[in-house]
Amino acid sequence: MDTNRHIENDLLEACRNNERRAQETLYKQFYQAMMPVCLSYTKQQDAAIEVYNNAMLKVFQSISSYSGTGELGAWIRRIIVNACIDYLRKEARFENKKGTFESTTLHYRQDIIGDLSADEILDLVRKLPDTHQLVFNLYVLEGFSHKEIAENLGLSTGTSKWYLNKARHMLIAELESIGISKLEV
Repeated sequence: MDTNRHIENDLLEACRNNERRAQETLYKQFYQAMMPVCLSYTKQQDAAIEVYNNAMLKVFQSISSYSGTGELGAWIRRIIVNACIDYLRKEARFENKKGTFESTTLHYRQDIIGDLSADEILDLVRKLPDTHQLVFNLYVLEGFSHKEIAENLGLSTGTSKWYLNKARHMLIAELESIGISKLEV
C-alpha cells in the first residue's frame, strides 16, 4: 500500500471514530475542489458554503458506509451534488413544464471557450433560472442522464430535456449579447 493511501485510510478511520481534528482535516482537504461544484449550483457564495457544510456533515454521518473502493473524492462529490439538489429543492419549486423538446445541434467556433475564463463561464451558468441551471449542471457537468435527472427532481424525462434545451438557448443568447460569437442552433 502506498503512503498516500495509508494516510487516507488513517484519516478515514479517525473520521469514523468522530475525531474532530480528522474531520476538520478532511473538510479542509476537499474544500478547494468541492466549493466550485457548490458554486456551480448556487447563485451566492453564502449559499455555496451552506451547501458544502451540509454535505460534509452528511459525509461525516455516512463515512462508515464508504467502502474504500473507488476514489474518495468521487464519493464525496456525489454527496455534494446531492446536497446541491436538496438545497435547490428546498429553495425553489420545480415546475413540471409541458413543452415540446426539439433536438438541436449547435455550431460554434472551436476556440469559443478560450475567449472566457472559468469564472466567466460559471457566471453565465449562474444567470440561468434555478431549475434550468440545475438540469444543465446535472446533465453537462455531472453526466447524469435525463432519466436520472427526472427521478431526482420529480420531473418527466421530456421536461428534463426541455429545461436543458432552454438553458442552452439562454446561454447562447447571453454569449451573443456579450459579443462572444454568433452561434447557430
